[in-house]
Amino acid sequence: MSITELILHVNANDAGGGAAIAARRLVEAQRAAGMDARMLVADKTGSDSWIDDMGAPRALLARLLRAGSRRTLGALALAHADRQAMRTLALVSTGIGAAIQRYRPTILHYHWMGAEAASLAEFVQPGIPIAWTCHDQWAFCGVEHYASDDGFIDGYANRCAHDADRFNIERKRRIWQGWRPTLVCPSSWMERTANESLLAREWPKVTIANTLDTEIFKPIDRSMARDRFELPQDGRIVLFGAVRSDDDPRKGADLLRTALQNIGAEDRASTSLVTFGGAKRETGEMFGIKCRALGPVNDEAALAALYNAADVFVAPSRQDNLPNTMVEALCCGTPCVGFDIGGLRDIIQEPWHGKLVPPFDTSALGAAIMTVSRIDGRERNRADALSRFGNSTVVAQHQALYRKLLNGSGKRDGDA
Repeated sequence: MSITELILHVNANDAGGGAAIAARRLVEAQRAAGMDARMLVADKTGSDSWIDDMGAPRALLARLLRAGSRRTLGALALAHADRQAMRTLALVSTGIGAAIQRYRPTILHYHWMGAEAASLAEFVQPGIPIAWTCHDQWAFCGVEHYASDDGFIDGYANRCAHDADRFNIERKRRIWQGWRPTLVCPSSWMERTANESLLAREWPKVTIANTLDTEIFKPIDRSMARDRFELPQDGRIVLFGAVRSDDDPRKGADLLRTALQNIGAEDRASTSLVTFGGAKRETGEMFGIKCRALGPVNDEAALAALYNAADVFVAPSRQDNLPNTMVEALCCGTPCVGFDIGGLRDIIQEPWHGKLVPPFDTSALGAAIMTVSRIDGRERNRADALSRFGNSTVVAQHQALYRKLLNGSGKRDGDA
């Protein structure tokens, strides 16, 4: 059965984070494969004709709702001190539910729906089969997008009555009662935690990785790649990058600094640390290591060249699902190092792809960076990444999922 009718992907925005990038890449891959796929967002900044928004008034409304939700969250108890972490209430209708109905899609595919992109009630679309890619854990948590503890397993039962997560999980259980979307989990870790959750343990689930354009992210000559960024031809280049890499504690920049401080003086002298995604800074030094912060790198061809310039890519995250950066690096043949957390084990198969060390052993991380930077497995890394993350593989897996949703008997997954 071919998927010839509209697949509508819905995301909060079309740029500005890993989930938006992953969603766009999937839609582009499906369109290239001949599928009728479009994207609807609450807040659009780009100009792609296949991405629609709800117009300036609705975008303004979404921004006002975000401000209002922050005030509401301020009136609720937060169990953890990190008040900068992303939280979403999904409290007020934005009109995105009505917009979805006007498309009359064959399949509705949700992605990252944070930042008050929709109310909880707007998620339920009777009569439409629904897939929902879990770019983080919000679908089955309270207001938090990554679980701060195991409270999501029992619905935050041990939290106080005015706790924000407990408040929102009770709303989700009430409003989504009987609703059974199919969760698309980019990593086996995400599927496992969804199965543990009080809210989603009975929902259908499938593990499908995110995709990327492997004709952009591919090995190129390392010398040319280093010349492009005016990086030294000799010595070891350690690469680290993420959206908000400077100030998002989840991404672990502080852990990387400690790890590099722990390596020997001789290794530090021959190492350069290059970062992207945070603030741009002039070349400097840290613990005797030359450092250069390139700032945001939004051009994918430039980003691919940067991975090729590196001897090793480091993802020192405290929490992560299936980070785009690590998949991109591997597709370029560059080995990777990180902590054994979240979905990183789905990417790194030791020893060829790199090494994962116990969380959050910074001494082991520093040692792994030195060891893995000497590995030359670019061809094997590239071949393995193609087989798991290439467009043809991931599009085929989604087509199989959509056929299953369309062929389901009785109540469809989008029904409440």
